Amino acid sequence: MIHTFLRLRLIRIVTLSISISLLAGCHGNDSHGFLGGGSVTTSIGPAGGQVVSGDGLLILDIPAGALPQVEDITIDAVDPATLDPAVVALAPTVAYRMSPDGLTFAMPVGVTLDIGTVDTSTPGTRSTGLEFALLGSGIDFEPLGNMAVNIQESTGKKTLTGDLSHFSLIVALGSLAAGVDMTVTHPPTLPPNITGIVSATIDVAGLNMLGSSMPVNWFATSDGVIVIDPSFAVSPHIFSPPGITPSATPQQGSDSFTVTCAAPGSDDETSVTFVFQNLMLTGTGLNLTNTSGFPIFFNFALAFDCLPPSGNPGQPFKISVTGMTAIESATPVRTKFSFFDPANPQVIVAGQSQGTAAVARVDINSGQTADLQFGFGSNAFDALVTQDPTTGTEALVLSGSQVLTGILQTGTFQLFPFVQLNMTPRTDATLIADDPTVGIALPGINAIDLKTWDSGGGGFIVDSAIPISFFPETVAVNQNLDHALAINGFNELIDINAKGPSPIETTIQSLGTNSRRMRWDPTTGVGGVTDFSDNTLTIFEWDGNSLPVVHATAVVGSGPVGLDILGNLIVCAGFNDDTWTLIDYDPVAHSIVSVQTNPAPFTTGGNALQPGHASFLRDSQKTVILSFFGDDSIGVIPGAFP
Repeated sequence: MIHTFLRLRLIRIVTLSISISLLAGCHGNDSHGFLGGGSVTTSIGPAGGQVVSGDGLLILDIPAGALPQVEDITIDAVDPATLDPAVVALAPTVAYRMSPDGLTFAMPVGVTLDIGTVDTSTPGTRSTGLEFALLGSGIDFEPLGNMAVNIQESTGKKTLTGDLSHFSLIVALGSLAAGVDMTVTHPPTLPPNITGIVSATIDVAGLNMLGSSMPVNWFATSDGVIVIDPSFAVSPHIFSPPGITPSATPQQGSDSFTVTCAAPGSDDETSVTFVFQNLMLTGTGLNLTNTSGFPIFFNFALAFDCLPPSGNPGQPFKISVTGMTAIESATPVRTKFSFFDPANPQVIVAGQSQGTAAVARVDINSGQTADLQFGFGSNAFDALVTQDPTTGTEALVLSGSQVLTGILQTGTFQLFPFVQLNMTPRTDATLIADDPTVGIALPGINAIDLKTWDSGGGGFIVDSAIPISFFPETVAVNQNLDHALAINGFNELIDINAKGPSPIETTIQSLGTNSRRMRWDPTTGVGGVTDFSDNTLTIFEWDGNSLPVVHATAVVGSGPVGLDILGNLIVCAGFNDDTWTLIDYDPVAHSIVSVQTNPAPFTTGGNALQPGHASFLRDSQKTVILSFFGDDSIGVIPGAFP
């Protein structure tokens, strides 16, 4: 994500309400009713396989090696009303006979039983009962092994899972333990940087079937999008109160933990599991075996919606970069190891130091400014991260009234103590061949300065230069470092062929009156140059080896400076009129398809935004990033182009 303006499902507060009273009725659509379902027979051998009942509600997963030979496995749906009266008195919901009766397995067979849906009539509220599955015949039964009730919040589906070692009758009982009602409620959304609470309350109206006290543990797991309170991460976590006692007296307990969104704007499911331990049942009217201290699990797959910083998925939003003023540029991080993550895009922001920071890393999903650094007493114009393709080592190059080059510590945005400072001002810096693994090119004094990785894989930056006869304003360099373009002080586009012993300079043409930045995408050969005074963007094509050809000029917003090129698309910002312009160029027809100049979609509080740079975030949401010199912020515009 990029600004993944995916609608992460938000942090939802969980309130568990468990009330227990004998045969307490249905919880949502817990009972399917007897619909027939017929008989299904499937041949299963040593390789294992799956058997599904005729109504699709019961699934048996027989693992490889569970059977020594091929067996014809049959599932027959049974009308619960025809069972023994002692079983019928416990309100069975579904029943199936599995045969051959008494067939045993060398390893546990997985059981999944669809036991209905959870009531979703109230937004953010989910309820279920304490469900059981028993195996046996007549009145002789035992509980299903490793039994768990599973709630899939996103679908409202409820299943009962477990395992068995032999075949008999399987019966689902919705209220065997006197009807446990578990209600889960959530807030509908969670904005970034807001802590949510997962809380549970257990209400026991009366529980006489327990043979002893029943300790309750619970824990939660997440894939990392949702951050769970570290103090709760100890598994299992003892629920407060620590147990339910066999008593007709109402009992209540509550507990909670906190959660936050680590990646606002993403989808996630977090599992919250309650474990009722040492369950012992008495007074059921059945002959029960293997019931001395067995556990039952309740698994809630909770859907979380974490909103992006805009508070509205897919809508433009601003991020204030605290601790920095006069922001010059915001460049997406495109290195491939430590920082680059399509689901968690970041930009490097450069601006005025004020003695605190001249550069910062900003996380687009969370809207957080991190790692304010490098208060080296000067203005920063561009901040780029490059990476050694061999070692994965990353380096930061910062251009401005000074040039800073430093190796980043592994996996961080912190520089090693030794950095290189060049006191000669550089007004521009660009990725060589638009590739973050090659290096950085900067205008130099009668040279194009190059910062590239050493060919020996040592993980350090090598300084070199292409000598030229003038001080360039802005440059572009091919991947082989032997051909370049530059704009001179007369606003002329100059081709520099450095393949021979002495570079050959060729003047292509004058481009305007106040050229500022040049960018080039070698994948399409499309390049562009902004002109601050003429309010234009000149488009050329260059294959990186021969002379470039200028093909078109577009009128854009007033005062364009920074630009970016992605294939056939070009974006730039209007510093003087708070606009941004998107140009669609056809490199086959060598002509402009469309030019769209748009006002920056943000309120300013009376201050001019003054967008200096525009960049493509290169994410799935087709986001454009604007840096605001006058507002100390950056703008994020998802869905900026088709």
